[in-house]
Amino acid sequence: MMNFLERNLESLGNNNAQMIAELIANCEFPTNRKCERSSTGVMYYRHEHDRRWMHLTSAYAPEEEAARQCERLLHDTTSSLCFVLGEAGFYHVEEILKRVSSKTFVVLVSSKPEHLKLVLQSRDLSGVLSDYRLIFAVDSDEKVVHGFLNEIVTRHPKKMPTFTVFEHPVEGTLQSQFCKGVKEHLAWLFRTLISNFHTAALYEEYWAENFMLNIPYFINSKVITDLEDSWMKKPVIIVGAGPSLEKNIHLLHRAKGRALIVCCDTAYRIMKRHDIVPDLIVTVDGTPANAEHMAGIDYSDAPLLADYYSHYDIIANHKNNKIFIETIDFHQNWWDKVSPFRKQKASIVSGGSVATLAFSFARRIGANPIILIGVDLSYPGGMYYAKGAIHDDRTVEDVKKTRQLIEVTDLNGSTTYTTSDYYYYLQWFERQAKESTDGRLYINATEGGALKEGFQISTLREVIDRYCDNDANTQAWMELLASKPVDPALIAQTTQNIKRSYFETKGLVNLSAILIKRLEQFVLTIADGKYADIPEMVSFIQKGYAKTMRLQYALTFINGQAHKTAWKDHLVETVMEDGRDSLTERERAIASAHRTLDLFRDFYRVAQDTVQLHRRGLAVLKQTYQTGEASMDEC
Repeated sequence: MMNFLERNLESLGNNNAQMIAELIANCEFPTNRKCERSSTGVMYYRHEHDRRWMHLTSAYAPEEEAARQCERLLHDTTSSLCFVLGEAGFYHVEEILKRVSSKTFVVLVSSKPEHLKLVLQSRDLSGVLSDYRLIFAVDSDEKVVHGFLNEIVTRHPKKMPTFTVFEHPVEGTLQSQFCKGVKEHLAWLFRTLISNFHTAALYEEYWAENFMLNIPYFINSKVITDLEDSWMKKPVIIVGAGPSLEKNIHLLHRAKGRALIVCCDTAYRIMKRHDIVPDLIVTVDGTPANAEHMAGIDYSDAPLLADYYSHYDIIANHKNNKIFIETIDFHQNWWDKVSPFRKQKASIVSGGSVATLAFSFARRIGANPIILIGVDLSYPGGMYYAKGAIHDDRTVEDVKKTRQLIEVTDLNGSTTYTTSDYYYYLQWFERQAKESTDGRLYINATEGGALKEGFQISTLREVIDRYCDNDANTQAWMELLASKPVDPALIAQTTQNIKRSYFETKGLVNLSAILIKRLEQFVLTIADGKYADIPEMVSFIQKGYAKTMRLQYALTFINGQAHKTAWKDHLVETVMEDGRDSLTERERAIASAHRTLDLFRDFYRVAQDTVQLHRRGLAVLKQTYQTGEASMDEC
């Protein structure tokens, strides 16, 4: 039998998969799997299972077998991603690559690099391995495989990938747990992606506004990386606003000074009602609706953990130390251009809610145990919030009028209800706790709700007695949050660069208006068949486009709030591609011109809003630091 391993690994390495090639090269050959040549010269593969050697592939016609498998199990050939589970003899991978579109990436998902090594030794697959559409998510550690999948799926954050899964029928039986885990992870990953994308599309205008108006506050505040492991092996109690908080909030007085009490913004009013001052308030949601939770009250008695995109009213009205984190980075590139501040990354896994963010923060500062109260993630007793919160009179019946409810089992084994977002957060908490390998203890002391897996269930009284029995010196920790001194020269530099971004954005508005008029004429010209005028128009549009591309400060900021534009343009591209064969050349030209026209109309709309936003941002920065630069009269 010829050895093709070296040739195949070279092809794999040349196809941007050098790390995978090295992994396969360095692993041992499997002892429970072998390759044999049939009497007709066909390579086939067998696997030892329960002391019997079973066929992974046909010994007579593995290519035909793979074709039949694809007919039966390959449900979509046009998805942007096709995940293939199981190695077998690679015949199914070859067949899938033949069947899917030229734009479909085929992702082989495997936790058995040794199985791949056997295949690559026994068959010349150098041609297939050179196919740019073939991607490998391979490692013996399943968590690393899941990490590869995360990178692949989120590679283009402004495009929502479509996907299909092909599970090799024999490998699906032999590796059932692995395949099940991958499919569950993909389902969770795509639910997360859909949620994140819809959130970005819905709230991108809020986020742009919040980021710009929060600049004066985050340039001198501590970030999460300043506080890594600053609360090692000490307890944190995270306080949510769920209905069950009424059962045990009165006990928090006993934990004061013995645990770091981290309060979600939704729960702050409830704590104030009980005369309990938290050690830290957490806010993340940047919408006006969330700002209501802190409106009309003084909450400067505790430091604030906030996102760069948290609502600017919550940030501006808080007169205490702040910590900033970064759950999204839509304007990071713009900020890197305009300012020398915040070069240090402050990213954190948010989980999507204020409670999940508080949980991630507690992990980052080294807390152990991490204790949850008021985190019901459901509606026990039919209530939405504990008494004292904004909208504490809202009930599950009110929710049912606008939202679909999901049945879940609560801590007592009874049926209760939740919504899709709460259910997602519940799964997120349980996944984080179950997959944790750091030996940390996670305790749900909510005394109600639906959060169970991965958490020790206890009462708050028991938790305080057992884990909060020593002085934790919370005051010393809070002193770590003191603001940093700000260099006036850096403020001046930042102000001047934001002013440049402002003027570039004004220029983009004017250029877009001119190009929109010319593009409207261009569409009519093509429709009327006046082809002699087209070259001059195309030249004008190209020159205008080139000018817009030079406005990098403006474009970089706008790119941070272009999710709806990018998604709409992607849909138009897909529709045009699907109908390309049925359109005449003239119809394709008109469609392409309309697509460009729509893009510039969106540019114009967003740029107009961004001009006003720059003015407001410069005014707030000047007011906060009393700079003499970038007078508003000049703008």
